[in-house]
Amino acid sequence: MNTRRKFTILTLLFVLMTAIACQKTDLPGPDADRSDKEARSALIDPTTAPDTTSVPGNASKPGEKEEQIIPPSDTTSRPAPTQKPAPVSLAGEKFLVRAAAPDSLNGKGVFLFISSERNLGCIGANYTSYGIKEQEDTGFEIRIGDLIFVDKCDQPDSPATAATLIHPLKESETMFSLHIGTKKYQGKITRSNGRLLIEWPDESQFKFSDKVVNP
Repeated sequence: MNTRRKFTILTLLFVLMTAIACQKTDLPGPDADRSDKEARSALIDPTTAPDTTSVPGNASKPGEKEEQIIPPSDTTSRPAPTQKPAPVSLAGEKFLVRAAAPDSLNGKGVFLFISSERNLGCIGANYTSYGIKEQEDTGFEIRIGDLIFVDKCDQPDSPATAATLIHPLKESETMFSLHIGTKKYQGKITRSNGRLLIEWPDESQFKFSDKVVNP
């Protein structure tokens, strides 16, 4: 066998042995090395990756404007203020008058308690307006005004009342008058034997329950 043929046979044996050795050791080829690099590059580095943790209620979609939260206005309904009933005129009413002279006044004054004959208001819900002044020639003038309502009164259960004090009484007599609407009623109180006597001629609208007062 010549030298050229021996060299050819040795070359083929070397190539065959090299192939068998590569299969036994499972060495990665060029394609396998490239695939391994691509797989490693696909992994996410936790130190550089963005925070994608979702927070309920705070996340907004891309391109969507953030909605401004405006607190609702106060729509609580408030009841309308209660309107008080209009005053009632007492010009056409009839009244009962009671006179009293407490010991604490030492005979120097007398109370006049005036109340309507009809129930016109409710207890604690109304009062009668009045005014009083003293003049030398006419004595005391008592003016009865309207019935004023403090609260609503649907079912009247009490009379309209007023009370006033006349003082001091003169040694002989004291003039006084009651005015209501356009009417005027005149009378006088006379001191006699330690008692007070009431003279009241016209009782068409104001009537005295007792015309003798014992101080």
